[in-house]
Amino acid sequence: MRSNRGLNILLFSPYLPAADTTACARKIYDSIRALHKNGHNTWLFSFCSEEDKGRIGIISKYCKEIYLESRKDYNVYPRRCINLIRNIEYFCKNHPIDLLQCENSYLCRYIPEKIGIPTVLVEHEVLSISFKGRAKFERSLINKFIWLARSLKKSIEESKWYLRFNVIIVFTKEEKEIIEKKYKAKKITVIPLGINSENYAPEATKEKPYAYPYNIIKPNFMKN
Repeated sequence: MRSNRGLNILLFSPYLPAADTTACARKIYDSIRALHKNGHNTWLFSFCSEEDKGRIGIISKYCKEIYLESRKDYNVYPRRCINLIRNIEYFCKNHPIDLLQCENSYLCRYIPEKIGIPTVLVEHEVLSISFKGRAKFERSLINKFIWLARSLKKSIEESKWYLRFNVIIVFTKEEKEIIEKKYKAKKITVIPLGINSENYAPEATKEKPYAYPYNIIKPNFMKN
């Protein structure tokens, strides 16, 4: 890492970062804006739905370049995407990238195994735990079984994915403890979610001064 310039970051997102869609997309959008503001360079690799194509111009202002993998929507992701894997591998070998930042562990299936640069995972949600929790609230035995099966499958995948990253970033201490205990992963950092004060600034309103009442009405039993 060179200290006389900002970092060159390849940021890999499961959906186009945007300010007006989902909370996760908004978080990634704010991260890219913050990186840009602090002098870092971001190359964005992202899946992009048909609906999000109109938002490309907004996020592109904060990126050096954008590489998109078009999808009809974000409901289903391909098991493998050979072109995307090859593009990421080629890009990392032919550009001075300092690190790859992956948003959500399930994107690990599209990252080449021998990428040759440090990798950082920003885990938005430990899905195996989330799916298991979802099963508890299902009244239908069939649905309960489906969510438990998904939890088991995701747990097997996470056991491989988490060990591939040099650093894992989570948002809560509970998630850190789960990953450490369940998957024996190391170098996990907790960075709590914050509020973008520029977009969620409190309104400048003046509160009326509280005036103590001078004519206090006493209950009947207090009257002289």
